[in-house]
Amino acid sequence: MAQDWRATLGSPPPPLRPEATLGGPPPATAYASESYEARGFFGPGDATKHINAKEILAVTLSLLSFEDKLRVGAVVRLMRAPVHGRGATAGSAAWTRSCVVLGDHRFGAGAGGETAAQLLSLALAESTKGNYANKWVAFVSFCQASGYTYLPGTTETVACYLGFIFERGTVAPATLQGYLTPINAVHALMQMERPAVGPLLVALRHGYARAYANISGGLRVKRVPLPAAALLRFANLGLTTADAGLRRRLAGLVMTGLTFSRPGGGANLRRKDVSLTGDSIKVQIMDYKHGARTDRERILINLPRRSGSRDDAPFRLVHMHLSAIAMATADGDQPCFSPVSDLRPLPTEVATVWMREAIYLLDVHPPDGGMYAGHSLRACAATSYRSIGGELDACAQLMGMKDKSTDVVSASYVDALVDADDAARELYDRYLRVRR
Repeated sequence: MAQDWRATLGSPPPPLRPEATLGGPPPATAYASESYEARGFFGPGDATKHINAKEILAVTLSLLSFEDKLRVGAVVRLMRAPVHGRGATAGSAAWTRSCVVLGDHRFGAGAGGETAAQLLSLALAESTKGNYANKWVAFVSFCQASGYTYLPGTTETVACYLGFIFERGTVAPATLQGYLTPINAVHALMQMERPAVGPLLVALRHGYARAYANISGGLRVKRVPLPAAALLRFANLGLTTADAGLRRRLAGLVMTGLTFSRPGGGANLRRKDVSLTGDSIKVQIMDYKHGARTDRERILINLPRRSGSRDDAPFRLVHMHLSAIAMATADGDQPCFSPVSDLRPLPTEVATVWMREAIYLLDVHPPDGGMYAGHSLRACAATSYRSIGGELDACAQLMGMKDKSTDVVSASYVDALVDADDAARELYDRYLRVRR
């Protein structure tokens, strides 16, 4: 018998207080020594600790003004240990299960119906499904605790949800869409009118952004490119450290920067994606963000050793690490920057975690009003390459931009005010040599 799709999508675990569900930090995590994997996050053993930690913070937040909530939220974000799940999580599995149940209900048992339901469940990436599922459960819990109807939801209910999120003081305007898109996605699956759109919510979001800026004392900090000199220091540290795990993580950062990759793409290269010769590393990026959805091609990159350079530290570090992986295992699915025999894909956030570790060890600080994030590596590559005379169309091709569009490269990645320096040349003039 087909399951009730409303029960599958619309019935989360028994709701906590809204503040407890939405307001606290993740539970304490026990990291695997080399994997950054949070153990037991969804297991029953952590349930009590998780609720208690959230309720403690919820009580604290309830006693604070809006201004103090924002300050506490900033501290919580800084102190929070990142929770990194690898591959499918309980949230993504729940989303997949719901899509299959809904598909069975809608498409029936006729020819192609079962396959259509499976295809519906594959429309989103695993990480996206997990994020949508968690955010949807948060919205449902808010509605249940407040007496609102969540399915179908209304624009007014979503407006109240935005007000509640603002009261928490921990969600910046730039990340607000991540709370609204899952609501629309569930309604779209049900072929219901999407409630989290329209001029009323546009006005509310403008007010949210203005109020947040007024309370926090200004606009959000700017994500800036990592300096080429810092990336070069990562490479030198990787060559000199005796810590094999640190060397592997630094090699992953350097490889991500040298190949202009998105954080997740560089970190998840597999042994079979890389071919080595004495003077070059040939890389194929098999999959990347929106690649499958838009029927894109693989990205092919030839990473050569610098011409006439005996001490090409970035190339030596990456080549040495990849050679060690090739000798240690014949498994083509072995991720290049995970411990040998650990075949689970790394989460996209891992590059940010690795970079935080590296800049802490090397005492690298962003400029006032700036911050370094995972995409700072990609921006470092684009900015450095452009500063030494690289052409925008070549940069767009290396970055895998659709139709080699240079608009996004110029607008989002290249800092046109950065001057060329020796570090940028050591890292990226290898591509200028290839083009001559």
